[in-house]
Amino acid sequence: GFMQLLAAFSRAQKQFTAVDIDRIGYQNNELNIDLTSTQLKDIEALQATVQDQGVDARLENLNIKPELISGRLIMSSGNG
Repeated sequence: GFMQLLAAFSRAQKQFTAVDIDRIGYQNNELNIDLTSTQLKDIEALQATVQDQGVDARLENLNIKPELISGRLIMSSGNG
């Protein structure tokens, strides 16, 4: 549920302090986190770290500009 997904994200996010969290939402058993960073590799590494914990995670709505990368990390509990 929500708390498990949020805990998994929090554990992963500690390693990527360069990634900023803009908004967190929860709907239909999915945790949606809007992220920004100056480095795409940081956002991708954060997603990989979440997946390494056994959580389904995907990136959507990536907007890549030279000075800022934004996107949404969608995490699902897989039991819904």
